[in-house]
Amino acid sequence: MLTVAEISIALVGFSAIVIMFRRFAGGPESAFPNLQVSVIIEVGLMTVFLSLLPLLIGLFPMSEVPVWRLSSFLFALACALLMTSYARRRVGLPVPAQVTQRGYMIRMAAVALVVLLQLLNAFLLPASSVVAVYCAGVVWLLVMVSWIFVGTWRMWGGPDSDEA
Repeated sequence: MLTVAEISIALVGFSAIVIMFRRFAGGPESAFPNLQVSVIIEVGLMTVFLSLLPLLIGLFPMSEVPVWRLSSFLFALACALLMTSYARRRVGLPVPAQVTQRGYMIRMAAVALVVLLQLLNAFLLPASSVVAVYCAGVVWLLVMVSWIFVGTWRMWGGPDSDEA
C-alpha cells in the first residue's frame, strides 16, 4: 500500500507540473479542464490517504479484519462523496466535444461499482478477501486518476487530440 501511495503522490505532482507548463504555454483556460485538474488532485490525494488509512487504523487495538472492514467503509464513503461532488460541480459546465456522455456514464458507473464492492467488503464478504478487495479498490483509484490525467491532456492539445 505504501508503494501505491508513493506512485499516487508522484502522479499528482507530475500532473500538476505538466498542467502548469501547459497553462504557461498558452493552454486553454476553461471551467471543464479546470474541474478535471481539481479532480486529478482530489482523487490522487484521496488515493494516498486511502493507501495509508489501514496503517493508521491498525494502530488502534483491534484485530486485522475489522481494520480492513472499517477502511473499506471509509473508502466507500469517500468515493461516494467525491462522486457526488464531481457530478454536482460538472452540471452546467460547457463540455468539450472530446468528452462524451457515454464515457462520463461509464466512469460514474465504475465508481458506483467500486463503492458497492467496498460496502460489501465492509459488511458481507468473507474475511479471507477483505485485504484483496480493499487493495484492488485503491489501485483502481490510481488507474482512474491516470485515466483522467490522460483525458485532460488530450483536451488541452496533447497527443491524439484534434489539435495535434
